[in-house]
Amino acid sequence: MIKIIIPGKINLEFVREGVGYYYKKINKFMKINLIHTKTPDSYTSSKEKLRKEKIEIEKHIENSYLIVLDEKGKEYSSIEFSKKFKFLIQSNKNISFVIGGDEGVDEDIKEKADEILSLSKNTFTHELSLLILMEVIYRSLMISKNYPYHK
Repeated sequence: MIKIIIPGKINLEFVREGVGYYYKKINKFMKINLIHTKTPDSYTSSKEKLRKEKIEIEKHIENSYLIVLDEKGKEYSSIEFSKKFKFLIQSNKNISFVIGGDEGVDEDIKEKADEILSLSKNTFTHELSLLILMEVIYRSLMISKNYPYHK
């Protein structure tokens, strides 16, 4: 099973549509669960915001291979990520991806991570990161099944 943990709701309609599109496609091959955590109000300090988000994230990451998205993480080509992803799936690992909010991800969560992944050297909003990650996951599944989507 794949879990993607993301702070708050998706506000952008086009992102909701894209995520729904990939959710249906991925779910044909494996269970995927999107978890929207509670987010602190905008008046909360950065440090307190990260602490509260950490508490929410920790509720969902036990017993899984934890991948935290961060711009300083490891970058993979589509083929490389597909091989890594296939290996994790064949190892019967639950995989949890964590996407940070506007303050990023708490350092304690990063330290618990099995891997830090970068989707790009650019920084994206958490909503766009979710959409990109869903496409990356779907593309990886198609590559591993030798479907022509990747071409």
